[in-house]
Amino acid sequence: MTEHSASEYSIHNPDAFRRHYGPWALIGGASDGTGEQFALQLAEAGLNCVLVARRADALQALAEKLQEEYAVQTRVVVQDLSQPGAGLAICAAVADLEIGLYVANAGGGSGGIPFVERSLDAWNGLININVHTPMEVCHGLAPAMLQRGRGGLLLMGSGTGLGGTARASVYSACKGFSLNLAEALWVDYKGLGIDVLSVAAPVMDTPALRRVAGDRVAAGLIPNVYAPADAVRMALEALPEGPCLTFPVGPEKDTWRDVMAARRARAEATGVAVQGIFGKKS
Repeated sequence: MTEHSASEYSIHNPDAFRRHYGPWALIGGASDGTGEQFALQLAEAGLNCVLVARRADALQALAEKLQEEYAVQTRVVVQDLSQPGAGLAICAAVADLEIGLYVANAGGGSGGIPFVERSLDAWNGLININVHTPMEVCHGLAPAMLQRGRGGLLLMGSGTGLGGTARASVYSACKGFSLNLAEALWVDYKGLGIDVLSVAAPVMDTPALRRVAGDRVAAGLIPNVYAPADAVRMALEALPEGPCLTFPVGPEKDTWRDVMAARRARAEATGVAVQGIFGKKS
């Protein structure tokens, strides 16, 4: 399949969006916040949804809501994404479904805990959530997408992944991995029908943020806080373009599209250089 225009599979054109990214979307970390919003907006576009997280009750309630409001099919997969092999287990649980879109949404931030004050087990669990699990799922789902010549991989990262962030050392390192993985896969597969996007997400008013900084959120002390619904809509709009969406906060607030275009150009340039070294893959 040849490359397509960014507008061809827009979320604003649900029929085309569903044909390219359907019939099933797999959403990791779907129980609340941005994960719940991805499920709602994708179901509204007509995609069936596989909902993955630890809390069975929250997933089941969301599944029933999607079925009632949007008449889509759902499947609940209860899985702790921090466990070794979680991605492989998820792929096994959906092996009978045609997954056209994978949204790696779970993040599991560090909660501002300094590096040496958290155990290695806790850090390794965070690495599993953000690195091993999404990598395993991408590796498991991509072959069928390539065979069909269509699909999408959307990795919810963080602005912390653009550079080391104080009191978020391991988390920002994980999100840096996610960003680089997405940009590389975008170059490798953009001409084969698979769209890949890393989202350098902003601070969002999610239940996770409220648990950590509820009083400061309510008091308006945190700048540039996005509503999850707005952030998710923007991510879905950017999915056909790739490979990195940096949200308009900080110095790029007025130039975020330029930033996105610059990262796209950089990723394309690396592809040309690699092809020169290794030759064109047949």
